[in-house]
Amino acid sequence: MVRLSFALRPTPEVLAEVAALYRPALPGVTWREAPRWLVTLRPLGHVPTATWQPLLDAVRGELAGAVPLPVVFGPSLRRYRNQQLSLPALGCDELVAAVLEASEPLVPVTHPQPLYPDLVLAGGRIPAELAGWRPDAGWTAREVLLVADRSSPRGARLEDVGRITFNR
Repeated sequence: MVRLSFALRPTPEVLAEVAALYRPALPGVTWREAPRWLVTLRPLGHVPTATWQPLLDAVRGELAGAVPLPVVFGPSLRRYRNQQLSLPALGCDELVAAVLEASEPLVPVTHPQPLYPDLVLAGGRIPAELAGWRPDAGWTAREVLLVADRSSPRGARLEDVGRITFNR
């Protein structure tokens, strides 16, 4: 089994803006590599391969009729329990709710908590002053991806294993 998530992939232009953010070398802070820069809508955990297509079908059915979605990062970075620094993706709350509703019968939520659509920038001991940045980037999301995370200590390895395209 591999870890899966439903996610949005920002455009190359937006990813270039994220790459330009100040990311100082700080003790105890690990900056995520660019290949891992996705906006997670719902982490699913380890899911058997046989469940992938039913998940895609369920979410595709829930999102039938969805139109392209404006997404904006900001207004500032989020710092979670001093252990994670993230770019909040505004405009995705209804999409997160729809993905959760469609996928929960197939992959139950085992650790109930609010789901925030974020792009995680760093983990570790995040100093408070890093949370004050004001990113200025946005794009129009035109699809939801089902992403398999096969990363290892050797590096990030994410693979898009399914896609749900919004009506144009």
